[in-house]
Amino acid sequence: MNTQILPPSSQPDLEAQAITLHRSDQLTAAGNICRSLIESDPANFRAFHLLGVMAIEIEEYEQAVELLMQALEIFPLYAEAYGNLGIALEKLDLIEDAIFCFQKAVEIDLSQISGYHNLATLYRQHGLLDEAIATLESALESEPQHRTEDTSDENLSMAKIHFSLGLIRKEQNQTDQAITAFETALSIDPNLLGVHFELAEILFNQLKTKYPQQFHAAALINRPLTSTPDETTTEYLENLNRIIGIYQSGLKVEPDNFKACHNLGFTQMMAHQLDEAEMTLQTALRLNPEHAPSYSKLGDMFDEKGDTEQAIQHYRRGLLIQPNDFITRANLGVALMHQGEIDAAITELRSAISLNPTSAEAHFNLSSLLLLSGNYKEGWPEYEWRLELDSSTLMRNQQFTKPRWNGEQLDGQKVLIYNEQGFGDGIQFVRFLNLVEDRGGRVILETDPTLLDLFQQLNRLPVVETVTQKKTPPTDLDTLDYDCYTSLISLPHLFGLELEDIPAPMSYLEVPTDKTVEGVTGSECRIGLVWAGSRAHGNDKNRSIDLQQFKPLLSRNDCRFYSLQVGRESDQQRQIFEQYQVVDLSPQLTDFALTAAAIQQLDLVITVDTSVAHLAGALGKAVWIVLPYVPDWRWLLDRDDSPWYPSMRLFRQTQAGDWPGVFSRVSEALDSL
Repeated sequence: MNTQILPPSSQPDLEAQAITLHRSDQLTAAGNICRSLIESDPANFRAFHLLGVMAIEIEEYEQAVELLMQALEIFPLYAEAYGNLGIALEKLDLIEDAIFCFQKAVEIDLSQISGYHNLATLYRQHGLLDEAIATLESALESEPQHRTEDTSDENLSMAKIHFSLGLIRKEQNQTDQAITAFETALSIDPNLLGVHFELAEILFNQLKTKYPQQFHAAALINRPLTSTPDETTTEYLENLNRIIGIYQSGLKVEPDNFKACHNLGFTQMMAHQLDEAEMTLQTALRLNPEHAPSYSKLGDMFDEKGDTEQAIQHYRRGLLIQPNDFITRANLGVALMHQGEIDAAITELRSAISLNPTSAEAHFNLSSLLLLSGNYKEGWPEYEWRLELDSSTLMRNQQFTKPRWNGEQLDGQKVLIYNEQGFGDGIQFVRFLNLVEDRGGRVILETDPTLLDLFQQLNRLPVVETVTQKKTPPTDLDTLDYDCYTSLISLPHLFGLELEDIPAPMSYLEVPTDKTVEGVTGSECRIGLVWAGSRAHGNDKNRSIDLQQFKPLLSRNDCRFYSLQVGRESDQQRQIFEQYQVVDLSPQLTDFALTAAAIQQLDLVITVDTSVAHLAGALGKAVWIVLPYVPDWRWLLDRDDSPWYPSMRLFRQTQAGDWPGVFSRVSEALDSL
């Protein structure tokens, strides 16, 4: 809306008619009236101005400049004409002249908001951000009061002022100021194009910075692409839902914006709204069938839902469009692994690494598959990339003031060995401590409190200087008097061990003599049970099972069953215990030494892939592990024994999710005991 007071018109009715025709896109008819007005009154600057505006619209910029300058020759104080002349000059790359015209427009009419906006936009496009901000702030000072219900052109221009200010604040990484500016723009004009998507994007990136572990673009073999609800905070989910709402509002204004559809679908995925995400991403592809990122995100979504075949199809469709997309290729490798196509998965991950050689995620995934396939020679070096993967591991490494040990001769030096992974990993890998003696070293073993009593027996090894408890938070490690450090899990790599080199005695741990557990009685075959591991494990949904799966075994009269399960209590569990007379030993199992004492009294342990399996194997106790279709790397493929534990027997799913088939074979095996 032009607030400048102009000289009276000699033919107001014809001028009004021309303006009406222009607004209805009848440019020819409007132009004819303007030329008629000029013919009858050569000083009709309004007619020249409107002809200039229409010339800009049909991209006749030189003609527009000529017409607008004629208007200004007649009436030199015409602010709107200066503003439009600036637009035409900018299109002709006459930037300094354009800036002059925009400045002139706001000098003449301080309330002409579009002039401020055009000038600031020009400054911003040429990197003059400070000048752009000063111009926009001048516009805000010129019109301090505006009503959000006012739909005048002037008020809508104020919304653009705030939008432009937000864009500049965003470029300057002034996130909070940008958010405020975008929100203000929407409060003035909820239908202003682009604002919703800019606001949603900056809020999304802010959330990504605050919760980096939730936003891994490349999948990890032992970590889902999105976190489960109980692993996230209320604030995190509330912010995701807010972003979803902003995208949805924006798509009501711009329903054909396929990029916004894609971003909305991704955000819905992160909020575990998988069905909604699928619909939104399909909409993005309907709007742009060649949008590779939407195929990739649909692949992520289908893999998350367990539909691996669909995931693979969508990843491959995206790679036909963008064959060098690292993330899609890396995630295709993970999906192929879930499908059991290990060789194909390795090939894809090698290709992904060639595209991004420093990706810790891709190297870690490749290492898991190489180890799973028994290729320890290549697998162990790749597995070292895990140390670059987890922020807590990186933080742990930074706490050591001494150098990292890389496998060289120690010549009597003391190496501090810590376990950066789970309890089962610690039990599995302490077998390698003796090898440090071959390099002339002594070991200080740092371990978790729940493993401390069990691992005290390692003090009897000549190579072990002491076994110490890990403190939380970590205390001054220099008091331990060590010369270098390494991770327990790195030892096979440092010693260059291949599959046939794994030391596998019948047992290498024993029950501490002062540990006892009561309640194991009877002459029947005594079997300990574990059906679930830690929920924090990335692959827990595949390795842990419902206790109900054990029912075909629990009904046997020739066996007595004992629960070694710690945690996961439920009413269903208590009912099953009562129905089948399962003895619950878990209240006594406060550390692994006591769990070992319980296992020692049993004839057999049947368990999912969890720390109890490693403990039973390390004790030399008969242990049967029930495994998912694609197990953790340490259980290898296509074999029912383990090179790590001679007393172990493996029962694998022959197809994904088939636990009944596994327990049918376990029941048959019990018949032959």
